[in-house]
Amino acid sequence: MWNRIKFFSRLLIDLLVACMILCLAWGALTPYFRVEKRPDGAQFRKLPPNTMEVLGLGSSHMQYAFNPGVFQAATGLYSYVLGSPCQPFDASYWILKDALKTQHPKIVFQDIYTMLSQSDACFVDEAYYVAADLVQEPQRTKMMYTADRLSFKTKWTYIFDLVMNHDNWKTMDPKKWDSYLHPEENIKTFNGDFGYVRNEPSEISFVPLAIMEPTEIVPISKRQQAYIDRMVALCKEEGIQLIFTCIPFLLEQQAFNEKAGIWQYLDSIGATYVDLVDTSPDHWFMKMHGDTAHNNSWGSEVVTLDLAKIALEYIQPQGHHELDQEYYYMNVYNALSLMSDRNVNIYWLLDQATRYPSYVLLRFQGHPGHALGSEETSMLQALGFTFDFSTSTNSAYYAVVKDGMLLQESNTPFEVELAGHQVQWTTQDILIDGEGMNSNGEMQVVIVAADFAWRNPIGIDYASRWFWKNGCDGFACE
Repeated sequence: MWNRIKFFSRLLIDLLVACMILCLAWGALTPYFRVEKRPDGAQFRKLPPNTMEVLGLGSSHMQYAFNPGVFQAATGLYSYVLGSPCQPFDASYWILKDALKTQHPKIVFQDIYTMLSQSDACFVDEAYYVAADLVQEPQRTKMMYTADRLSFKTKWTYIFDLVMNHDNWKTMDPKKWDSYLHPEENIKTFNGDFGYVRNEPSEISFVPLAIMEPTEIVPISKRQQAYIDRMVALCKEEGIQLIFTCIPFLLEQQAFNEKAGIWQYLDSIGATYVDLVDTSPDHWFMKMHGDTAHNNSWGSEVVTLDLAKIALEYIQPQGHHELDQEYYYMNVYNALSLMSDRNVNIYWLLDQATRYPSYVLLRFQGHPGHALGSEETSMLQALGFTFDFSTSTNSAYYAVVKDGMLLQESNTPFEVELAGHQVQWTTQDILIDGEGMNSNGEMQVVIVAADFAWRNPIGIDYASRWFWKNGCDGFACE
């Protein structure tokens, strides 16, 4: 009898030990055999340590709206977007906590979209699983374990997700086991767009975003308060300026009511926020700058410049940075998105040419009694042109600038080689490799890519009065 008890006791202990070993092995192996893991988090960790001064956290609203290249060009500050589709607000805390292992930002912009019930349309359980690829253990497991929008079964399926990937095991190469044991080492560099997701305009028209006054203020839940308090406490502990924001998109009435409740709570705890929806009628328009949910590249510039002004209230740039070249390359791409021939607004273009890599070729035909207005003259001089367009009305002027530097100017036509291309000024036109730009008028401005990959010629008929013919404005001009 006693021997039988000892036998079953030992069997029970062996089974418990075997189960523990199986669980430990399962947990240990799971991260290595997660073969469909997104590279976003590993790319972020490939950044040089402590080089990011600003982080953007949140849903795809933040991914599409915050452009680190635009931000750097406007402020001299360096930033990265750690967003993910429909990123749950409570997941943002763990993403930031993990990011602090390698970076120490001075400002964090936190998107509030997924605190609004309107975001339920995009939420699926997998939003946590996708967000989890931004973090490492143990933060990943903690994020899943505390995710109160996930069922118990889903939590543990996502934590111990070896079985979820079993269909992919057959594609594994037995000769490359090391690539599975050290998957992060396969990521060689960081994301060249610094987490930004580019979306080009599809329709160019101005449709004001509908702004509704709250019909009631919907108080946030205790659960949401806890999320906010935890994020505020983490940033305070780390000396980070946390700024909550709502990025322009088409809100329903309930969302305006809930947003008012979020701002009310943030006011009560002294937290900082900026509502870019309420300020959007001044300069952000549907179709021109984004669709009902996401910004396009033009809209992201508007949003990013708004956030840039706010950031400079808290920190100042430190000068040279080891990632300057990478941000320059990103802004070469931004120049294509923002300044190529889809953009016919000369005022926008001249402003953008002060920030993004480009050449500006200029031909001006002086005329007795004509002069440019002070605003137009200031914009041209801000680019690097030295001519006084307001008073020197009887002289012609031909010049070229690149990235704010005057390369050549003259009162008579000339010819010069730029980036391997032959550029010639005449009294009537500017020619690139013998091809005329055919944008005649009192003034001719040709915006050209830093690598001459694209060009955008603008002819100005009445430079002496304004830059738009017969008083029409930009995209309203035929």
